Amino acid sequence: VSFIPSIMFAVGVVELAVRAGALAAAKVLITPILRPLLGLPGVCGVAIIASLQSSDAGAAMTRDLAEKTLVTDDERMILTAFEFSSGASVIFYLTVAAVLFPFLPVHFLLPLGVVLLFKVVGANLVRLYLALRRRS
Repeated sequence: VSFIPSIMFAVGVVELAVRAGALAAAKVLITPILRPLLGLPGVCGVAIIASLQSSDAGAAMTRDLAEKTLVTDDERMILTAFEFSSGASVIFYLTVAAVLFPFLPVHFLLPLGVVLLFKVVGANLVRLYLALRRRS
């Protein structure tokens, strides 16, 4: 129950960004990065950012992209794989895990980097699976 206000706020901010033209800008600016990295169009960048802050906002954005046919079914599955592993990783790590920072034997951002790296690895494993399935 305590997360509901933050989730509603995140969904609202994403909707405002979309109405302000964030999808059009992301399509142009982020496609050159996301296409080779994850095989996704730039419009997915907004959903990725939203999912790092709130898993529900990312899921709502992904559903919206699919309903507007801005992503294919395969792209939606890759995006969902990225979002599914460690949902809302940035916000939870910097708030909930912050109490553990003094006890970490490494720099406090390294574990977050590992989480983000494996989100990319997991999404690419799904991408590989989809490519192999298309061939057979």
